[in-house]
Amino acid sequence: MDEGKVPLDGVSVKGSRRATTTNAQVDMNVLLNERARALYWEEPRKTELTSVAFIYAKTGKSYNGKTYTAANFSTNNFYIDRILEKKCVL
Repeated sequence: MDEGKVPLDGVSVKGSRRATTTNAQVDMNVLLNERARALYWEEPRKTELTSVAFIYAKTGKSYNGKTYTAANFSTNNFYIDRILEKKCVL
């Protein structure tokens, strides 16, 4: 990659080329726009995980050996455990 070029991962580009921009082109608007795109696609995922967490709590089924209940849904649920399980370790 050329000196001074920063890849913007997750930006859709027609064809197989990767989108790149120079450091001088990145400003707060670019960062906020990228964050808005990320949050837009995150909402359906959160909704789906919350629904699955509620199903686990109502049915009492277990996941990875852990059983969830509706009584403690706000503090102990599948959604939180799944996010922590899939969290990237840097």
